[in-house]
Amino acid sequence: MRALSYEELLRYEDHALHCEMLSASGEVLIRETQVFSDGGGKGGDLRVMVDVWNPEGGGRWGIIGSLAKDDFIKAPDGRFVGE
Repeated sequence: MRALSYEELLRYEDHALHCEMLSASGEVLIRETQVFSDGGGKGGDLRVMVDVWNPEGGGRWGIIGSLAKDDFIKAPDGRFVGE
């Protein structure tokens, strides 16, 4: 997702993207990606959050806990905010 331009990320704003992935041990995991405005409203910075969780493990991030998560903020000019 970091390689996508600001304009490309806008297509995913306010939509959660889910895909299955396999862990090194062969466990099926879910990767969830969300893109949303970072407080500046339309045309402002976009926050991209990625969360990996085990659907067999009893819950999602915020309920039980995620296995891994990360986020970044991309400005309309393409720079990464705070990096």
